[in-house]
Amino acid sequence: MMMHAVLIPSGGVTLNADMEIEQHSIGVVIFALGAPGRCNSPRNKVVGDYFKSRALGTLFVDFLTPEEEKMEAVTESPLADTPLLASRISDTIEWLLLQSEVKGLPIGLYGGNSAAAATLVAAAEWQKGIAAVVIRGGDPTLKGNALQKVISPTLLLVGEKDVGVIKMNEEAIHHLLCHRELVIIPGASHLFEEPTTKNQVLTLAADWFTERFTDWEHASQSTLAPHGTGGVPRMKPIHRNR
Repeated sequence: MMMHAVLIPSGGVTLNADMEIEQHSIGVVIFALGAPGRCNSPRNKVVGDYFKSRALGTLFVDFLTPEEEKMEAVTESPLADTPLLASRISDTIEWLLLQSEVKGLPIGLYGGNSAAAATLVAAAEWQKGIAAVVIRGGDPTLKGNALQKVISPTLLLVGEKDVGVIKMNEEAIHHLLCHRELVIIPGASHLFEEPTTKNQVLTLAADWFTERFTDWEHASQSTLAPHGTGGVPRMKPIHRNR
């Protein structure tokens, strides 16, 4: 199956998205990278091609409508609206579970930048419905005990030069009770624009999803609903450089 455009309903609006799931895909990753622009951008194509080579299906979503993107240019960005983004990510998960192409495949979330917190809110809502989470270069801190409700294995990736964001991620990892890991990429800036760091982030993220999808014991679709239950043992955070 080639990548094809899809429309996802969410809270009275329709979100544009590009989806690619092949017969040999071992799971599907929803991308919420927290930047306005087209889901079929050249940068996303590079990411999608790499994930495809790792047998990972992809769903790139424009979480802002074209009208909201225009508004974002002149007013406070809706991208900073964590509840709005979280609800749209959650709606996307629900929509994806209804697609025949998924066929019981595990689902992962890849969030970044201003969508980092919203991605974790959605993961906390769906709990057992999400097999793995990767957060790249964003602020994953949340108010209250929302982080403690995330039970999906979670990888936090931060650039070494992104000092402020490192502190945010160090704070967040101590509130997560799931299996989690913080990796600081040497020499990397906030957007991981350096060729070597960009490739390293892709590899680490794909490795995380591949390992968790392989171990995933997927429940029947009828049991996957928000506010799932299930205890997760508390683990010491793993904090390392690469």
